[in-house]
Amino acid sequence: MSSVTRESEFADSLVKAHRVLAVLVVGLVLAFLLPSGFVAEVNAYLPLHMAMETAAVITATMVFVIGWHTISIRPDYRLLVMACGFLGVAMLDFSHMMSFVGMPDFVTPGSPEKSISFWLAARLMAALAMIAYVVLPATVPGNSMRWIVLSAVLLGVAAFHVWFLYFPASVPATFDADTGLTWFKVGMELVLALVFAVLGVVLWRRSQLEHKKDVLELAMACGTMAASEVFFAIYVSVDDVYALVGHIYKIVAYSMLYRAIVVAGVRQPYREIEMLGQRINATLDALPDMLFELSPDGVIHHYHSRVHQRDLLAPPEQFLGKSVGEFLPENALQTIREAIADIEEHGLTTARQYYIGDGEQRNWFEVSGASRTTLDGDKRYVLVVRDVTDRVKADRFAQSRAPDGDCHRGH
Repeated sequence: MSSVTRESEFADSLVKAHRVLAVLVVGLVLAFLLPSGFVAEVNAYLPLHMAMETAAVITATMVFVIGWHTISIRPDYRLLVMACGFLGVAMLDFSHMMSFVGMPDFVTPGSPEKSISFWLAARLMAALAMIAYVVLPATVPGNSMRWIVLSAVLLGVAAFHVWFLYFPASVPATFDADTGLTWFKVGMELVLALVFAVLGVVLWRRSQLEHKKDVLELAMACGTMAASEVFFAIYVSVDDVYALVGHIYKIVAYSMLYRAIVVAGVRQPYREIEMLGQRINATLDALPDMLFELSPDGVIHHYHSRVHQRDLLAPPEQFLGKSVGEFLPENALQTIREAIADIEEHGLTTARQYYIGDGEQRNWFEVSGASRTTLDGDKRYVLVVRDVTDRVKADRFAQSRAPDGDCHRGH
């Protein structure tokens, strides 16, 4: 992709990002301006909470799945850590949902403190994943490193579960039925909000320097997560309007993160592949050659050329998928066999000639080629055929006009 096109697309994304930010900021301000008496419990909050957390768990899991498989296409140590981190976030969010009051017992009975503990653990892991993405170098991870990072995240998730489920007395208090949120809970949420806000600013500035849409999406995701943490620092009860809006902001943030992973790991690579294909086709169109792709059994699988079809023995739709032996005379077929033998022995073949026709109607062609392997592991021979009739006739005419002495001196 050209720098001009990339900058144009980034400018469009930046305009959209400003609009989204404006909406998010307005929502945050309106929430702060609400009178305390307006904060009422939301009816049927339990199924609503379950639906929102399910959406969040699914989105975080998709971040992991896309990120994990994207690493094989575009290896990046930062993406590996972030993707694995959000698998841990998905698991902790699920445990947070299952620990909510009214849900079936999740090893131990549900309670606000148990649910909040898993919530804070999930937010902490999300913050660590984003910090890792910002500070780690963009190096290529080895295959063993993928499993080491994944194992470390799963070990951390397991440690949180053991702590919260079997040693709850040692977990700092986060909620009091009479007074509401503890200072520890409020402090943790505000610290996390500050961390996400700083990450958002860093990524925003990085996106301006690199003109990358995925980095801009990550900046937006961090900013939205910061706003979500603010809501969870000011709610009065675990099922009031502030808690509801905080969950909505969290889902929006996860969606932005997912979009960033898709843009960086799926859309952009396929866009580059598409543009590479266009460049290759344009290059082939600029050459006066015919390109044939044959399998070892002689079947023609692909053809490309800008030359007029009158130079072919048959239209492409008639010979594609059929053996080259059905269309070429024996002398030309023998040259193709020799060219393939060259490729097998030396890795390539060049300047092998054959002719089609007789007498004055004889046309000469020159074959060059090499081999390739398909994604399915099948072998293919790529043969480039050039019409050299004019050159051959010119050479023969020059030889026929040359004096005998000159001919002898040429040997």
